[in-house]
Amino acid sequence: MPGRPCAAVPLAATVMPDAERLAACADEVLARLAAAERPLLMVGVEVRRYGLEARVAELARRLAIPVVTSFMGRGLLAHADVR
Repeated sequence: MPGRPCAAVPLAATVMPDAERLAACADEVLARLAAAERPLLMVGVEVRRYGLEARVAELARRLAIPVVTSFMGRGLLAHADVR
């Protein structure tokens, strides 16, 4: 049926995050990182797919934690200064 027309795909609705819940989530993540003995940041190919390399590198710098990548994400931050 490759020659048959199909219905248009509706666009997904844009949802604005709740600022209070977002802040609570960020606080919890930071508390867990602070309590962790040996935290690290694991990133995958999605970081490149969505153009987030600079943001992930900045996050790693600010948190001062090591970064590892999945096999598909190898070389992601090769040119970023994450130290």
